[in-house]
Amino acid sequence: MTDVFIGVLGELHVRVGGREMRIAGRKQQLLLTALALSSGAVVTVEELIDRLWDDNPPPSARSTLRGHVKRLRRLLRVPGGQPVVETANGGYRLRVDPEAIDLYRFRRLIGQTDAPKAVLAEAIDLWRGPALHGLGPSRWAEQTALGLEEEWLQAIERLSDLDIDTGAPEPATARLGHLLGDHPFRESLWYRFILALHRAGRGAEALNRFDEIRRHLADRLGVEPSAPLRDLHQEILASTQDRQTSVKPRPGPTEFVGRKKEIARLDELSERARIIVVDGGAGVGKSELVSRWADVASARFGDKVVRINLRGFHPEPPLSTNEALVELLCGLGVAADDVPADVPARTALLRAELSRTRTLVILDNALNGHQVRPLLGGSESLTIITSRGQLRGLVAREGACRLTVCPLDLSESRQLVTALVGRPMRTEELALVDELAELCAGMPLALRIAIEKLTRIPEMSLVRLVGELCDVNGRLDLLETGDDCTTSVRAVLSRSQRLLCASEVNLLHRLSCLRKSVFDVNDVMLLADVPPREARATLNKLVSLGFLEQRGLQTYRMHALQRAVAQETPGTVSVDGVQQPSPATRRPLASVQLDR
Repeated sequence: MTDVFIGVLGELHVRVGGREMRIAGRKQQLLLTALALSSGAVVTVEELIDRLWDDNPPPSARSTLRGHVKRLRRLLRVPGGQPVVETANGGYRLRVDPEAIDLYRFRRLIGQTDAPKAVLAEAIDLWRGPALHGLGPSRWAEQTALGLEEEWLQAIERLSDLDIDTGAPEPATARLGHLLGDHPFRESLWYRFILALHRAGRGAEALNRFDEIRRHLADRLGVEPSAPLRDLHQEILASTQDRQTSVKPRPGPTEFVGRKKEIARLDELSERARIIVVDGGAGVGKSELVSRWADVASARFGDKVVRINLRGFHPEPPLSTNEALVELLCGLGVAADDVPADVPARTALLRAELSRTRTLVILDNALNGHQVRPLLGGSESLTIITSRGQLRGLVAREGACRLTVCPLDLSESRQLVTALVGRPMRTEELALVDELAELCAGMPLALRIAIEKLTRIPEMSLVRLVGELCDVNGRLDLLETGDDCTTSVRAVLSRSQRLLCASEVNLLHRLSCLRKSVFDVNDVMLLADVPPREARATLNKLVSLGFLEQRGLQTYRMHALQRAVAQETPGTVSVDGVQQPSPATRRPLASVQLDR
């Protein structure tokens, strides 16, 4: 039955006859999930009672279950079709096409022998978040979710292996680096991550990362890294020593391409600040900057460095205060059994731990100040927070120092392109590199994706690459890797829109359709039909979240890639004085002249 779709790879998602169907109530959701995961087999009444109520079913469990089944049948009813939930052999089963359940589509894709990268990437993209998310507390759901997470991790590891084996390790470093915060003891992830760094020519960082996992395993578990990891470490050491005898050493973090001023500023602020906010737009390279700086600066903290990803602007839900506190305390060496149960006690213990020794704490990808404040503490320690938001409250109230990471200028973009291509640019190529930088809005992620295509596709030349990117209708499509949403310019730039209300998204769309790239408060007043105070407040919010750059007291700018993304977002247009929907489109309005 193809008229019913059930998604379990994330929060429960159901469509019936093409329309989304809300399944209300946790027991109802557990019932549908249990049937969906049975592969069409009968699930007995006893099994369903156990899954819905764990070890404590009520006396009326059987009759209550029958009521849930009855309601579920009604919700999943397809006009003119047979019942989706049928009674059989002392239980119930779900009659749907396996391809209509995302888990079985995922398993079919990854089950293909020698599946290519595109197929594995398609399978991984089916995951909208942690499997069975939101079904707890349920012992069965939690145990099942752990097994499904293992399948997901193995698929990611297979895709990363293909990236590394085919000479494209950079996507693997980005993909695996995001996972390590959630799976700090999974050595198979660490092995691939360190190998990908090594194959990408980032040997020094690979060695630092090995030291990080070695200390982590020793402090938390009292064990050494596995034999494969130790062998890889020796291989990288030997390779580094051989290279040092014949070539100039690879530039370290203090020579980080295009970011010398920011590195120097971090050095200066770290000597006097307790909290540093590193803000900047999506894809501008905040996390990499802080990571590169910390690799060298860690010696000043006795190698006591704790890093966590708060997932503020991530496809998965942001890290809760409880989760973040547990990760920080465990990273500081507190045994899991010694972590208090409640948030105030955890916060107090964190502050006590951070007051004992000078520690570098990196809170990456913060959503807002509210998420960060419970994680601060320790007069002897330094906390560095990266965020797309400006976190102005932390600067005003907590006295944090700010470092804003801007897009690369033309000179810095030339340095990055030269480093990625692996050879000096010829004089006749410099103008093309400058145009490429403007088309990519000085965004390191966009430049890396563009140059990856240049170096991977034999027929691709710099002239052709620039020419294709000049077509604004297809620019965002070209800046896709096909791997995951962390290496997609479109996905990275659009993710912050979930923090905007409908009127703000609409204004962003309409600003993107202006013939000019620089606008002022009066333009916003006219477009949104709001008074000056409301216009300034909206602009203030859009600036604070990185959608706009403030060029002066009254002037603002939206860079080329942000304009392209905003134009794909539904807005409204005025037709004969009446506001009408303007559907999302990948083509700009005919009357609009977009800046490159």
